[in-house]
Amino acid sequence: MDKASILGDAIEYVNQLRKKIQDLEARARQMEADQPSRMAVDSQIKSSSLKSVADKRKLRIVKESGSAKPKAVDSPPQRVAEDGGQVDVEVSIIESDALVELRCPYREGLLLDVMQMLLELRVEITTVQSSLTNGVFVSELRAKVKENVNGKKASILEVKKAIQQIIPQ
Repeated sequence: MDKASILGDAIEYVNQLRKKIQDLEARARQMEADQPSRMAVDSQIKSSSLKSVADKRKLRIVKESGSAKPKAVDSPPQRVAEDGGQVDVEVSIIESDALVELRCPYREGLLLDVMQMLLELRVEITTVQSSLTNGVFVSELRAKVKENVNGKKASILEVKKAIQQIIPQ
């Protein structure tokens, strides 16, 4: 191989790389252009699926005797905070297992306050999942309900009222 053919191959390779770069840049611009419309579609799908799940959710209400009866709930009453943010608190307790779902406007230390309040009610948190999107705080707490000194466990209503006192209003 002579110098001219090596140089020719190198030039051809550089040109191929330039073409690949142009193709990738064009693809990146196309994806950026498609992203706002894709995000709008994703948010519409997410909000419609959340509404249908909330409408179909079944809660179990536990009587003090310990027996659980399934009860269908249409859509739970929802408060609206002063800043216009929607407040949604759902609590379900089955025997000693509790699930607390919370959706409200965010404030600093909110999750910590909720967890401390639950501990005061002898509800020991085992799992926490939370997120913050556009100022809306969403969390799911799974817990074990322990008996207090009187031998009673916290009720759904007690837990819900205590959480609603903490949420920004």
